[in-house]
Amino acid sequence: CHSAGHDAKLDDSLVRRTDKFFDVAHVSGGTFIIVGYDGRILRSEDNGESWKEIERPTNFSLTQVSFVGENGWAVGHQGTVISTRDGGKTWTLQKSNTTKALLSVSFVDQNHGWACGDESTWLWTNNGGETWTAERMEVSQVGLSEETSLAVPDIIYYGVYFIDAQNGWMIGEYGNISHT
Repeated sequence: CHSAGHDAKLDDSLVRRTDKFFDVAHVSGGTFIIVGYDGRILRSEDNGESWKEIERPTNFSLTQVSFVGENGWAVGHQGTVISTRDGGKTWTLQKSNTTKALLSVSFVDQNHGWACGDESTWLWTNNGGETWTAERMEVSQVGLSEETSLAVPDIIYYGVYFIDAQNGWMIGEYGNISHT
């Protein structure tokens, strides 16, 4: 990134150079949320000029965060899913029905969302995460060598993105691109 003189001032008591942050999302206006290692959540209301640590409902690392208006969801290790209804001021745990690492989350509205991650795991909800259905994506092994076929059944899905409740993509290892 080119800073052009817009470096955020680091508060050494809050942010250390050794911290690991994995994602940032825009909420609205000048409000942003950062998630990362050890379940850390930071919130800025001034376009990132200053950050405040938010009470975290988990100590598992959070890998991605997504917002639809003031409603947000973050996913992470050990099947962690957390949600907020107030623009990231407070967060609560949701039951994901998996312990696999989740790496990506996508919501198209307040109700319809998807997440994906380790060992061909994907989840979906149609009620904002009050309940999640966890499934395992079966991967074709047609045309694979014996060495490759041993690894393919448990691929990692790194990204999911839906444009509406019917159309989305999930991408992962070994050239996997799934579309619905």
